[in-house]
Amino acid sequence: APSTTARVLREHITTSLLPRVMPTLERLRNQQRERELERALRAEQDRRFEESARRDRERVEQLEMEERNRTEQERVREEQAQLAAMRAAEIEDAKALWRRTRRAARMPKTPASGGLRVGIRMPDGSRALAACSPDDTIESLYCVVDAHLHPVAEEGGLTMSPDVEELLARHALDVDDWWGFKIFSVYPRRELVWDNSRTLVQEKVDGSLVVETTALPSRGGP
Repeated sequence: APSTTARVLREHITTSLLPRVMPTLERLRNQQRERELERALRAEQDRRFEESARRDRERVEQLEMEERNRTEQERVREEQAQLAAMRAAEIEDAKALWRRTRRAARMPKTPASGGLRVGIRMPDGSRALAACSPDDTIESLYCVVDAHLHPVAEEGGLTMSPDVEELLARHALDVDDWWGFKIFSVYPRRELVWDNSRTLVQEKVDGSLVVETTALPSRGGP
């Protein structure tokens, strides 16, 4: 009967067939799990390797970028230093030419009589005595001090330097940059600001003056 056949078949599968194939099925399942685990481990290893390689690349790229930045900064600093040195040399050359060709003409004009005698104490403690005309300018006193600090003989045959006012504008300098010192009356203490038109009598200059430096000494030479 069909029911008998079905029962026998189930019993055969349950009691005979499955016990024989189950170990094989279990082994296959275990092998499949092992393969999946191995694939997962390899994938994790690959992921970690790629992550490590990515970090290494980023570190190398960061170091390369920092080195490029340092190189660029050094280049900029060197260029700025060169430009500053060139500007300083240009200014010193302009000062040297002015001292050789223009300064003497701006010094005080010694009067025959009725002049002013002005004592000037220098930053190093030495003194200079200037015989001036009341109509001499404040600039003439600055020239006296400059000649004491930077003694240079006037030379002929050279291209005449512009005056100080034009040189200040040409080289974008302020007064202190050019002269490197200030002049003060002793009492009452008052600064005699450089001026190429104001006269000694207008500024009520009389007696003793004192000089104070405003900048470090420039490079060697006049």
